[in-house]
Amino acid sequence: MLFGVLALLSLCGVPSGRPAFVAACLCILYGAVSEWHQTDIPGRVGSVTDWLTDTAGVVFGGSVLRWVRTGLTTWRSVLATALVCVAAAILASLA
Repeated sequence: MLFGVLALLSLCGVPSGRPAFVAACLCILYGAVSEWHQTDIPGRVGSVTDWLTDTAGVVFGGSVLRWVRTGLTTWRSVLATALVCVAAAILASLA
């Protein structure tokens, strides 16, 4: 959820298209660096599954912003993206 908020805040400042894609990639990269950094902290574990969950949050946050910007806020599209992100988070936690 935190990375969804990070994506929303990051993407709000950039126009749609390529800059938005770069901002989303930077959020995903930040998640990877955060997980890698946790491997050096005693009592913390960095994992690929946590990174995948962070990535799912970025995708969901970016999707919400896209719906708001384009006016494509149908419940069907919101529910479909939410289900895909939840499924990705569940699969990541099982791995």
